[in-house]
Amino acid sequence: MSVSYENLHLASALHAVPRDTRGMKRILVTAMMAISSCSPAPVKQVARPPQSPCDVAVAWLDETLRGVPQRKLVFDDHDRALREPGPRAIWNAPGTDQVVSGPDLAKFAGIPQETAKSAVGACPTVRTMLDRRNIAHGTKAVDAVASPYGLKATVINFSLPLLSKQGDEAIVMVSRQYEPLNGGGYLEHLKRRPDGRWTVVAVTGLWVS
Repeated sequence: MSVSYENLHLASALHAVPRDTRGMKRILVTAMMAISSCSPAPVKQVARPPQSPCDVAVAWLDETLRGVPQRKLVFDDHDRALREPGPRAIWNAPGTDQVVSGPDLAKFAGIPQETAKSAVGACPTVRTMLDRRNIAHGTKAVDAVASPYGLKATVINFSLPLLSKQGDEAIVMVSRQYEPLNGGGYLEHLKRRPDGRWTVVAVTGLWVS
């Protein structure tokens, strides 16, 4: 424990106090020493609850619908094989050409080669959100917007998010089809922010048509 110059000065001044106030002096000196030795209590870190792939899918959908142009949307529920990015994959910051680092695949359990689940088909919470926003989904809805002249709506499909081992990162495969020969597929890398929200930090293309 260290005593500052100011504390020493205060202590010496207290020696000049008359005897009948020595009891008060002892109390003041004790309080002074206690204050000088106090340190702030460490801030307790509150653990964030883990989230399931469907929780992340709902967060992704909510964020995506905010930035989609005002055009009719339909969500497909077909399962698609979740493709692993190649070693030369170029990741960009969302909506820009800025090259950024992609996900460290060592943090994940591995991208399965078998067919991945569609988030629309696998998550009742995703379908509930779409229903509440009056957005059609499913095979019949996709067939309804198809015509010999193209698509009457943008068809979107996205995979069940693949979570990292720590649960703070995710990879989602997305496809958007505007016309029969106008669309694309890509992977999105998401990270969980300190406030618990998920945000897309990087995107890499898989195919275009």
